Amino acid sequence: MKTALITGATNGIGLYAARKIAEQGFRTIVHGRSQSLLDSTVEDIILTTGNDNVLSVVADFSSLDNVRSMSQEIVDNFNTLDVLINNAGATFRDRQVGIDGFELTLTINYLAPFLLTNNLIPLLRKASLDNGYSRVINVSTLGNTDDSDVADESDINWKDMQTTERYSLIKAYWRSKVLLNTFTFSLAEKELENQVHINAVHPGTIRTNMTENIASIGLIEDISKLESIDYGGQRIINLALADNDFKVTGQFFAHKQKKLKTNNPNIEARDKLWKISTELVNLK
Repeated sequence: MKTALITGATNGIGLYAARKIAEQGFRTIVHGRSQSLLDSTVEDIILTTGNDNVLSVVADFSSLDNVRSMSQEIVDNFNTLDVLINNAGATFRDRQVGIDGFELTLTINYLAPFLLTNNLIPLLRKASLDNGYSRVINVSTLGNTDDSDVADESDINWKDMQTTERYSLIKAYWRSKVLLNTFTFSLAEKELENQVHINAVHPGTIRTNMTENIASIGLIEDISKLESIDYGGQRIINLALADNDFKVTGQFFAHKQKKLKTNNPNIEARDKLWKISTELVNLK
């Protein structure tokens, strides 16, 4: 039986993805930060899909120690991981610093998935040995339109990665996703030989708890015009449940595969971010 982990899976596109994956018979691990909400989510998915192999893991991604504990729990209980969907994310109206000393948008949207994915890479590699591949899907953004350019290492603000100067919700969110994209491209290159395929996806501008938070401060004029959760969730599923012969890695998707800015990435910049990230999360 194949195994999938979806972070941020108690609502929105994460819940949509978890249901669709459970429908396909995967052992489905849903993540959230509230055990009571996770319990009701697991019960709902089991009832609606008929798949009894739905489990939960609880962790608050504002704490990197929580991410470490969750990683260890998964490693201790599962031998392989076929699909990892890094969906959990957050935005904050005012700048907040978490328990680890980092700005919280950076911690939740980038450092947490960076740490989690690296900790679970051994399970993903084992799955690829069994099945010929495994998949990591990082949920990112293009901004307000599918026509926007894909952000990469050339867009990193090295001097203010933690958005200490003139903080804004959108600025912090965008910067975290620039880093997530760069991580996607770097890890894909590192895992080429292991057949762990890593891609990023823009689900579209959809109505979720996050966009409602953004709308509450006047940054979205009419939230009723946003796309549905099903619309965004299906973009994730298109990658997670693609045919076995789908071997694309290190790319970015919206309604279709996007053209990247360059065919000659700045390897020095990517390596610089990797080094900074491993130091921030204390990755051994």
